[in-house]
Amino acid sequence: CVGCVWCFWVLPDQSKTPDIRLETVVILGSLAKGSEDQVKSLVDANVVTYIFNAFLMDDEPKFTEACLRCICTILQFPFSDYSVVFSDAAIIRKLIKTIEESISNSICAMSILSYSCRTTVHQNTLWEEGIGFILANLLNTELDDLSIATLKCFARVCQDNPNTPNT
Repeated sequence: CVGCVWCFWVLPDQSKTPDIRLETVVILGSLAKGSEDQVKSLVDANVVTYIFNAFLMDDEPKFTEACLRCICTILQFPFSDYSVVFSDAAIIRKLIKTIEESISNSICAMSILSYSCRTTVHQNTLWEEGIGFILANLLNTELDDLSIATLKCFARVCQDNPNTPNT
């Protein structure tokens, strides 16, 4: 992905304007909504890792939402590398923190967690970070998209896990 090289240079560079960094993520998100070959190129270029690194460094709401939307789009594909989500506890903590910021962030974070929660270790990590209370609060919504994303996440964090707390 030729354009990805430029993106990898721009995303971590705090000297770049917020607008340039935001547009970079938006462009990557547009590519992620393209053909399967385009998404494979993004996955092969390890784009999710670069976006998560930028996501951890920047708390600007529009940038956060653009990062979450892009990552969510890429992780929908079965050939995506889900392991990056649980590679750093800071990623999990910030994902959980962003749930409270907007409905869009909630849907994306729930989706990202449900796509990437693959092992008992992942499940236990989420329980330790307080996901149970968050899921309970989010299930009390009238919004279908948020309810579905939350239910999928709830199913993933409970699936085949004998250590799941009685909820």
